[in-house]
Amino acid sequence: PEFYKTKVEFLMNNDPSDLELVFAEELYTDDGRLDKLVDIVPGGRNLAVTQSNKLKYLHEVARYRLVTKTENQTKSFLTGLSLLLPMEHMTTFSESELELLICGSATVDLNDMKKNSRDNLSRQLSQWFWI
Repeated sequence: PEFYKTKVEFLMNNDPSDLELVFAEELYTDDGRLDKLVDIVPGGRNLAVTQSNKLKYLHEVARYRLVTKTENQTKSFLTGLSLLLPMEHMTTFSESELELLICGSATVDLNDMKKNSRDNLSRQLSQWFWI
């Protein structure tokens, strides 16, 4: 929400020509110092954002932040997920079904859980667990 309000919404409603924006993202250290400038398109640090190319700029910023910048984390997640569910089986699920498999349901039906659970606990421990 903050990024949208401060950058996207502002650029959509204003001419960026005077802002000295370029097709690059600034990366900062933990203490707030500029660490480096990353081109989001080839030669991006030399390409000014103008009224005519601001939509392309916003698209490239979104692609960088959502795809390029998180590529390693996404690959690691998919590697781990594929250990549980092979990739060739992923296509059998819809987006909402995969979300349910990965995240689970927001509601918990304790009666259903109790009815369908099996345990090797003593009767007393099992009763305490379900109190």
